[in-house]
Amino acid sequence: MKKWRVAIRKVSTQSGHDPKEYTLLSFGGAGGQHSCALASMLGMKNILIPYDAGLLSAYGIGCAKAEKFAERLLLTSLEEGIRDLRFVIRDLATDGVVEKKLAFLRFKGQENTIEIDLNETGLSYESILSSFKTKYLKIFGHWS
Repeated sequence: MKKWRVAIRKVSTQSGHDPKEYTLLSFGGAGGQHSCALASMLGMKNILIPYDAGLLSAYGIGCAKAEKFAERLLLTSLEEGIRDLRFVIRDLATDGVVEKKLAFLRFKGQENTIEIDLNETGLSYESILSSFKTKYLKIFGHWS
């Protein structure tokens, strides 16, 4: 399977949503050419192609807020990582205020991560683990 197909499937199902229940919105100059094959691959029955689909990409980038991203990879246990988390966030925020803090967690040996919003959970071990467990159960249906 091509890499873009794997990526689309991963993004669409990462939060536990089934793309079959949604309508595919096509945009970009070649969006109409690819939307049928993409919808078919994802099992979607509805496609929406706006009359100005070719302009939506350009319009969107023109309206987008400039943002800066910084990240750090910690390959450690959650317990060990929590000790370093405040320092990592401080180091990553050297150029200004950090508005959004995200952690991408996974079990050792797993490839896919689950996004945890640290603005919602705070930085405590218990709250991060609870959020991870809730999302893991929703996506996979069991707890390892």
